[in-house]
Amino acid sequence: MKKYITLLIALAMTSSYAFAQDGERPDRPRRPSLEDQIEKIGELLKGGELSERRSAYLAQRLEILTIQSAFRDAVKAEITEDMSREERHEAMMTVRDQFADQMETLKSSRRDFFKERRALRESSDG
Repeated sequence: MKKYITLLIALAMTSSYAFAQDGERPDRPRRPSLEDQIEKIGELLKGGELSERRSAYLAQRLEILTIQSAFRDAVKAEITEDMSREERHEAMMTVRDQFADQMETLKSSRRDFFKERRALRESSDG
């Protein structure tokens, strides 16, 4: 049994070495940046060929991405490289507090939307 496992390991190592390409790594797809996502969703919403449900989802997604982008820009503006870890944390918490009311408003609107959908679903079932 040991000989069999050793043979398999040796075979795997030599085959991976034999078929490896020198210095070339495959290009991995990258996730689009927030700005790219915002631009793409904006174009889709302007096109107008979407269902009401899809356009509502995209509008909510656009709102979330816009807040995230503004939050990241504000954090980048507050944090400098010469800050200590504690100072960076305090700066980030300050920015987070500034955006807390926007996020809470967004969360409450989403909760209301889902409650309304749930109520419609329950009324149609029974």
